[in-house]
Amino acid sequence: MKQAIDEGFILDVLKSYTPVNSYYRLVKKTADDPEFDAKRAVKKLRAYVEGHDHAVGVKAEIMVDHFLEQVIAPSKVGGQARAMVVTGSIKRAIQYFTAMTAYLAEIKSPYKGHCCLLR
Repeated sequence: MKQAIDEGFILDVLKSYTPVNSYYRLVKKTADDPEFDAKRAVKKLRAYVEGHDHAVGVKAEIMVDHFLEQVIAPSKVGGQARAMVVTGSIKRAIQYFTAMTAYLAEIKSPYKGHCCLLR
């Protein structure tokens, strides 16, 4: 991978990696529960929120717009650029693929979504 980056065949994705924090605002509906497991609740909440079609759609739009404006438009990697979206599950990968394909069609992009699921 280092050689491919040095030769300009691929870009160093970690060089421009931007982590995004998620914030949730909840309304507490129950009294204090001594058996309540906060870590487990946060994990389930994150899975629900981040898997919601609206959240996936918004993130897909951001990723597609960034790729088109920052990678395709300036013809990086000799105009042969590709992108990879890494998710935590095949189900989530399918959600992103569907959202990105729909967004590309909505903006009438000449580019089409292609899918290759890796395990």
